Amino acid sequence: MTARSRLALTALLLALPALCGAQKDDAAVPRPELKVGDRWVYTTKRSSEASPRAFEIAVTFADDKAVHTVTTSQGGRRETDAIWTPEWNPIASPAGGIFDPKREVLRFPLRAGSTWKSAYELRLPRKGEYRARWDWTVRVEGYEEIVVPAGKFRALKVVGEADVRRLDVPAASTAREVHWYVGRVKKVVKYTFEEFSDRRRTYWQEEELVFYSVQ
Repeated sequence: MTARSRLALTALLLALPALCGAQKDDAAVPRPELKVGDRWVYTTKRSSEASPRAFEIAVTFADDKAVHTVTTSQGGRRETDAIWTPEWNPIASPAGGIFDPKREVLRFPLRAGSTWKSAYELRLPRKGEYRARWDWTVRVEGYEEIVVPAGKFRALKVVGEADVRRLDVPAASTAREVHWYVGRVKKVVKYTFEEFSDRRRTYWQEEELVFYSVQ
């Protein structure tokens, strides 16, 4: 092998990790194959609550049209049903919300650089006459290393920003949420949400994965 050939081979070997990384970052993350018995435990913190709490979410039914889950609060004191699309977009949320049409803040296959919009009306029967129009712009920013109680993950960061207009009272706000999604976990490992009114943060929420068991 000539000196020039050895230099070319060395350059190729040095470039391979970067090339492989680029291909991996560019790969689309498919929709999760959710199965009955898949479960996740999270801790959640909210601006409206004095201390963090834990909850578990478990799949009790799944097909190519809908997913049913049961969320159990810390200590098993309360169970709440929820219905989702197979892409983890809520149809009827654990908080009692009803989305019309579906909320689409995750769209599979997820790929870095993808963007889309999602608009829907949200009703919260548990909060009386609450009705609001949510208009989201969503983008997949790329991979990030993230550490949560369940461990260290390489996650796709999905950022959504929304204009929110109340339909039951004259009020408007903006919102921002971030999902860190990991394919092998079949769900987000971290989630944050913030709502602002007149540039002042009026509410925030954070969830982090503590444990998961998937098939």
